[in-house]
Amino acid sequence: MDRKQYNWLPVDYGELIIAPDGSGAIEKGSAADEAGLKEGDIILKLDDQIIKTSNSNPTPLKRFVLGYQKDDTVKLEVLKTTGLKDGVFEYGNDSTEVKLKLGGVSVDLDSNKVIL
Repeated sequence: MDRKQYNWLPVDYGELIIAPDGSGAIEKGSAADEAGLKEGDIILKLDDQIIKTSNSNPTPLKRFVLGYQKDDTVKLEVLKTTGLKDGVFEYGNDSTEVKLKLGGVSVDLDSNKVIL
């Protein structure tokens, strides 16, 4: 996560679910949609692995997810958005555990989106 771009976020790690091109971050009917994830949520951990960007690992969520297969179940720790205020996502204080059965894993190379 680029803290310079998203300096209003309450955490300094994780993957913000957002579609910067306005296309919608969660595909309707996808495993992420069925697990209740929505735009603005922040994935903090995947199976207890902290999602932390570094010079040696600029896309940690993508790297972690590509190690899984279709129908694998993963545990996500997610900071859920509580809504928007003045165009900025707001968050509660506690994270939520979400189990997600992967319907498939792919990466859209044009948008660099991870699709679950």
